[in-house]
Amino acid sequence: SSDGFNPSWLIEPDPNYGSVGGALRERLASNLRVFDLAVELNEPGLISLHWFLSSASQLVELKLGRVEHEEYTHKLLGLPPLCMPSLRELRIYATYPRFKQYISQHWRLPSLRHLTATGCEEFPEDLLQSHGARLTYFHMRHHDRLAWDVPELAALSRLGALCPEIEHLVIPTWYRDPLIINSSTLRFVDVWGHHPPAYIFKQGWYQLCRTSVLPNFQRFRILSAMPRTLWHSTQCLDWPLICHPSVVSGEEQRLYSFPGVRVVQTAW
Repeated sequence: SSDGFNPSWLIEPDPNYGSVGGALRERLASNLRVFDLAVELNEPGLISLHWFLSSASQLVELKLGRVEHEEYTHKLLGLPPLCMPSLRELRIYATYPRFKQYISQHWRLPSLRHLTATGCEEFPEDLLQSHGARLTYFHMRHHDRLAWDVPELAALSRLGALCPEIEHLVIPTWYRDPLIINSSTLRFVDVWGHHPPAYIFKQGWYQLCRTSVLPNFQRFRILSAMPRTLWHSTQCLDWPLICHPSVVSGEEQRLYSFPGVRVVQTAW
C-alpha cells in the first residue's frame, strides 16, 4: 500500500520456527482454533496459504478476505488435496469460478457445519456439492446486484439433496415469481433486503412457492443492513447467527449494539 505496509508478509512460507511464517504454521498445527485473514489474496498468496493450512489440523473457524480476479493456473489447481478435519465454520469470497473450483475440488472439510459465501454473482452450487453434506447453516451473500431472478436460485429446489442436514438458510433478495425451496430439515430462511413497500410484496418479492416441500419450516425473516453504508460491509455477515431466529417470537424484540450501529430483532 502507499504507506509501505504489506500484510502479506504474515503468510510468507518459511519452515523455520523462528520466523513469522514458521511460528504461524506451528500454531496452526498445534492449538490455533480461529484464523481470520482479512487481506486480499492473489494466486501466490493462495499457494502460500495452502501450505499453511495443510498443517491446520485443529482449526475450527476460518475467514478469508477477497480474492483477486485473475486466471488461476495449474500452479494453484495442481496442488495436492488440503484436508482440515476440524473446521466447522468457513467464510470465503465466492465470485470467481476458478477460485471456487479450487475450493470445491482441492479442499476436504468433513466437519464443516457453517458456510458463508460472499460476493456471489451466481448460486455457488459447486461449493455445496463438495461441502454441503453436513452443513446446518448456509449464508449466500450477493455481489453488486441487490435482487436476483428466480431462475438464478433454481438450485434451491434441490437444497435437500445438496445439504441434507441444513437448518438455516440466508439468501439475497429475489423478485418476480415465488421461490421454490425443498428441504426436509430446513427451519429458517433469512433474506437480505431493505424493507419494501406493500406493493412490492404483491409483485412477488419474498414469497415461497406453494409447491415447496418444507415439513420442518418455522420462520421467514427479512434482514436489513441499515444504514446503507453497511450494505456491502462484512460487518453484518454474522448478524443472522448472532440474532438467531430461534431467540425471538411473537411480539418480542431484542436490541443488539454492534460497532457503529444498533440492530433491532423481531420475529419477522
